[in-house]
Amino acid sequence: MQMSTRVLAVAAPLVALAGSAFAQVPTWEPQLVGSAPAGWSTVAASAVNDGGRVVGNTFIAGFKRAWTGAVGSGLELLPLPAEATWSDVRDVNGSGVAVGSVLLGGGLSRAILWRPVGGIYAYELLPAGPGGTLPFDARAINDAGDVVGKYGILSGSFVWNELSGTVQLPTTTFPVVPEGLNERRQVVGDTYRMDLDDLVLEDLGNPTGTPYNFVFSKLGSINDAGQCAGYGVTATSQNPFVPIRFTDGGAWKLFSNFPLSAAGALGLSAFGDTVFQLGVFGLYVYVDEVGSIALQGTLDPAFGSWSLGGSFAPAISRGGALACNGVDPFGSGGIVLLTPAAFDDLGGAVRGALGDPILGGFGSLLPGTPTRLRLASAAPNSVALIAWSGSSVAVPLLGGTLHANPIDVLVPVGTDSLGRYDVTFNWPNLSTGTEAFLQAAVVDPETALGWSLSNGLSAATR
Repeated sequence: MQMSTRVLAVAAPLVALAGSAFAQVPTWEPQLVGSAPAGWSTVAASAVNDGGRVVGNTFIAGFKRAWTGAVGSGLELLPLPAEATWSDVRDVNGSGVAVGSVLLGGGLSRAILWRPVGGIYAYELLPAGPGGTLPFDARAINDAGDVVGKYGILSGSFVWNELSGTVQLPTTTFPVVPEGLNERRQVVGDTYRMDLDDLVLEDLGNPTGTPYNFVFSKLGSINDAGQCAGYGVTATSQNPFVPIRFTDGGAWKLFSNFPLSAAGALGLSAFGDTVFQLGVFGLYVYVDEVGSIALQGTLDPAFGSWSLGGSFAPAISRGGALACNGVDPFGSGGIVLLTPAAFDDLGGAVRGALGDPILGGFGSLLPGTPTRLRLASAAPNSVALIAWSGSSVAVPLLGGTLHANPIDVLVPVGTDSLGRYDVTFNWPNLSTGTEAFLQAAVVDPETALGWSLSNGLSAATR
């Protein structure tokens, strides 16, 4: 009974602060994924998923090669067709399926998909579309398995999935090559955003209401809320680049107070966390209600002896995991995976209107200290039930897995127009090592059973 009384202390702040957001500075914990094997040049991460699977590129004997890696298995090259010598990987989804391109004999570029099968990766060259045109390269993939990219040399773009095959998107439908794709099947490229289901095209234009005259924008990333990130080009003759983010309602966010010679926002999570580069000033992560954090400053204080950075920008997953270059305390350098401290992701989600709802948290987990809990990719303007349990007996629910069981506290909250809920509360006065399990169920009319389910989270009081 004493345990239940302590756990109930969590319910009051969750209810009182429903729909609010408070600035709890987040930190991440590092793990070394792997170092470049002999013969590889410097490695750079292209993408990372919430399971910690990282993909990226290197050069071997002058040829670009795609690789993949995870903590505990190191880095390995992705396989090539027999006639290929060059590969480039762009993206990876939640199932570990990666996409990119290869150069075949005669310099022919082909879109390729790498799929994990029985612990190894197998490749598939994406098939020709109507009329025999071959997909040129693949640039993004979502968790549903949709792939988008360039279709032929002069033939616009394409979308592929296992059900429909390769379908051309003529330039009259989408005038540029899509660079980003979300779980709602929205694509983005340059200033354009389009829903692949209804083919409604939007021109988001250039940032307005800013001190600068923007003449061009290139948006290359999109999250499940439809936020887009990239860079804007100003009318100044020198140092014209500014990292930018667009949110529906015409809200533009600039991540620099002045244009730079090399700058851009390079990815964003479902929560809106945005990674960006500011030229010689380095690499940053922007978190709403907190602001911009230098990459090195993202580290949990217990891992201050690690060194992060380099000249390659970090990648970010839907749930906010980061992959970047770094060096561990023993001098081993390579690709580092950063996961939010100090919660563990248990999985078990059930897909909803915006994909799998994502529950995430930050905090030291010391009694009485601020803890931030965030829900994203939930049904917008809906009701979510956040469950808290002092133990976990995993059971099937809605086609997923309920980890926060048996439920000690169940708190109803409301999601906003972006499908998010964000709250900061003080961690309960629990003894060291006491575990907590959290999970959210969301009312979602677009699902077969009327509900979606987030991943489960586990945490232990410190």
